[in-house]
Amino acid sequence: MDQVKIEIGQELLDDLYSSSNILLLRKGTVINEIHMRLLAKYDVKTIKRDSIRQKPLSEEEKVKKVYQETLSKLKEQYASIYKKEVLTSEDATSIKEAFSGLVTKDNISLIQLKEQLSQDEYLYQHSLNVGLIARKIGQVLYLSKNEQNMLAQMGIFHDVGKFKIDPAILNKPGRLTDEEFLIMKRHPQYGYNLLKEAGIPQEILLGTLMHHERLDGTGYPNKVSSHIPFLVRILSVADTFDAICSRRVYKDNRSIFFAVDELIKDARGNRLDIDVVIPFANYLMEALKERKIPLRNGKTAEIRHVFPDRPNQPILEVEGYLPLNLKESGLTLLQVASV
Repeated sequence: MDQVKIEIGQELLDDLYSSSNILLLRKGTVINEIHMRLLAKYDVKTIKRDSIRQKPLSEEEKVKKVYQETLSKLKEQYASIYKKEVLTSEDATSIKEAFSGLVTKDNISLIQLKEQLSQDEYLYQHSLNVGLIARKIGQVLYLSKNEQNMLAQMGIFHDVGKFKIDPAILNKPGRLTDEEFLIMKRHPQYGYNLLKEAGIPQEILLGTLMHHERLDGTGYPNKVSSHIPFLVRILSVADTFDAICSRRVYKDNRSIFFAVDELIKDARGNRLDIDVVIPFANYLMEALKERKIPLRNGKTAEIRHVFPDRPNQPILEVEGYLPLNLKESGLTLLQVASV
């Protein structure tokens, strides 16, 4: 009987067992990314052709499928970095090509990205997500298509230096020691050294080297402040947002409300660019308008109006109450939401 590759979106017409006769998935299951990870664990890659049916994918499912395919390609490309001191132009091109299919998707929801992060593939997903988030910020700021695409590439490459960090430090489940943190802070320079001979644009090199620099001079590795390019400032916001929202071995993921509050604090403290943070925070709050938000008092609310200057202090339509103006009350959404 012909065997076919198992892919996201297919529907099982029979129960699926491992080679050791362990029941993995029931008949009627529609394969998603979680199922694919389970099947990979048991090295199940194919199935009889008449035991599976391709279910038409929704637009959201199509984007998720391309996302997972891109993630797999990036993992393959990044695997070679461990063995190299510098990357060639061919290496850089392969990494960019792995990402190219996803760059064309304009209907990717950052809210959904935040909800599907996996600590097991953090470094790969983080690079992928930062590229998508940075490009979205470029769209929000009405930058040119060329700049938006450059931001996507900057995100993909920004953390390549972490592949030169000892995995025991990179994946440590507890707080890093001062010595370990000093080693971790070298990853931007490691990344720059890896890429400097690869013939890639200067914007990508600077993004890799400077994404942890801050406008008040408190960043690393070189504590620069006044010479941070605007695209790098966007990259820093994207990197910070995804890091806050990501689940890691040493921390749980935090809510978008928490991330927005932290971004605004850093912007008002002159660490991140306020002209990037505020429009991005507005975009996120507007994207959450259709969501039911559980409140600390047990009620639910929806965002009714977002103030452009105070995006984390919207007017809420509260179940059973008059609208609540958080800007007037001096509260943020994080302070009233149950998250």
